[in-house]
Amino acid sequence: VTGDHAVMNQVTHTVVLTGSPVVHDGDDQITGSKITVHLDTGKSVVENAHAVIFPKQSQRTDNVAAGNP
Repeated sequence: VTGDHAVMNQVTHTVVLTGSPVVHDGDDQITGSKITVHLDTGKSVVENAHAVIFPKQSQRTDNVAAGNP
C-alpha cells in the first residue's frame, strides 16, 4: 500500500492513507480517495474505489479436475 500521507491509530489498529493511495497485489491495483487498512485483520476499506484486476489462469481445466483426460 502506498500513499502521500498515512495516519496510524494505535487504539483502533488502523492506518488511513490519503493522497493518491494505491493497494497492489501483483499486477492488480486498487486506488481510491482514502484507504483504511485494519492491521488486526489485514483487510482494507477503499473509498471511491477504482480497480484494475487481471484474471489468473487456472492450472487445470475442468475436465482434468474431474478426473477426465
